[in-house]
Amino acid sequence: MPRSAVLDACVLVPAALRDTLLRAAAAGLYRPCWSKDILVEIERTLTGRLMTDPNKARRLTAILRQAFPEAEIEQYEQLLPAMQNEPDDHHVLAVAVKSGAQSIVTFNLGDFPADALEPYGIEAYSPDQFLCSLFGHSPETMNRVIEEQAAALTSPPMSVDDVLEQIRASEVVVAEAMHGAIVSDALRVPWVPARPVQGDHRMKWFDWASALEIDLRPHLLPASNLLEAALAAARGDAIRVRRVRRYGQGLRRVLPGYMIERAAARLAQLARAEPCLSSERAISSAHQKMLEHLDALRRDQALRRAA
Repeated sequence: MPRSAVLDACVLVPAALRDTLLRAAAAGLYRPCWSKDILVEIERTLTGRLMTDPNKARRLTAILRQAFPEAEIEQYEQLLPAMQNEPDDHHVLAVAVKSGAQSIVTFNLGDFPADALEPYGIEAYSPDQFLCSLFGHSPETMNRVIEEQAAALTSPPMSVDDVLEQIRASEVVVAEAMHGAIVSDALRVPWVPARPVQGDHRMKWFDWASALEIDLRPHLLPASNLLEAALAAARGDAIRVRRVRRYGQGLRRVLPGYMIERAAARLAQLARAEPCLSSERAISSAHQKMLEHLDALRRDQALRRAA
């Protein structure tokens, strides 16, 4: 029987991460566990912090229940007083104890100190750590899970190999999304960075570029519709961004001709701009560091299995 893992609400809110975790569960790599309280917290986060329509939030938790009918754990409340982790997350640890789960998957690792988990033989993992451990156990299955997820998210559906082949055949890639630049650089295809409309992830761009000794100078790409323009005008203000996302979806369909023409002309200019590409020395060094970290992960997983 596959090992069990309690999925904290925070890892089930981001759509892409939720999809990966649940696809891995559906593939039989582990048994997911949650509780009514965790599902309620998902709805509360979606409707409160992320301004999701309440009906959509309830529909999501209903789908989770339907897809994994054995995942919802009950009658754990009597364990709450004995839990020694962060009080707000007592219910998560209690669900893990009641279900016999070996793992808790959460972004809030500080809420689950080792001394509170050790008496029950439970370990807390970040989503990255947990997915890497699944890959270490079943690399072929995890590869298939990711490939199927990637194909489902492209329109028209394309395999990973199809996407990589298109990038390889390109003379230059204009990338607003950081992963586009990362894949292009790894395939040694020159790329031109376009500054994202929203500034949320710009620092990640610079962190990655500095690791590969790339002098990153992103180019401004104008909005192609009124929704993009409104998000850009919000300038990273969390409250304003949430309001635009909640009430401004209709703006996505407002496509003034001049905005489309301006964005298209700018894209054509960027295709002729001076591209970026890391040096062979820098990418070789980064590749070696990645292999060293993978070896350390494999050793850690081997020790865990032997324990």
